[in-house]
Amino acid sequence: MHHAITTDPKNITGDWSDPLVCNYTGVYCTTTLANPSQITVTGIDLNHGVLQGSLPVELSLLSDLTLLHLNSNAFRGTLPGSLKNLRLLYELDVSNNQLGGGFPSVILELPSLRFLDIRFNRLCGDVPSCLFDLPLDALFLNDNHFTFSI
Repeated sequence: MHHAITTDPKNITGDWSDPLVCNYTGVYCTTTLANPSQITVTGIDLNHGVLQGSLPVELSLLSDLTLLHLNSNAFRGTLPGSLKNLRLLYELDVSNNQLGGGFPSVILELPSLRFLDIRFNRLCGDVPSCLFDLPLDALFLNDNHFTFSI
């Protein structure tokens, strides 16, 4: 993810050179269920970092990721379709960024998702009605340019 961040005014990624990613600011790790001696990345929380850049497709390689909080930054572009590989992702918060394009349909392919916050971006177009069939506990879509069919 470090290569996708173009501006880091708070130097949040300043310690992202250590070979152990679990020591990085904003990265959270736990042991795996299958092997308690193995450590895996389960959370990324870079809220309020004022980071600029794009969301890299490599995020999808973090197959045990359950929490992705990137709100209040200046990420541009779209949510990568490869995020569909994050089968355990429970919380996705990319609010208050500059994400654009249509409704990120990859969201519909996240079976564990329960919290979704994509408000305050530049997203547009139709919101698929099947979104409201998902077992979400929290859903925030406001302050985009979405249209809805009744």
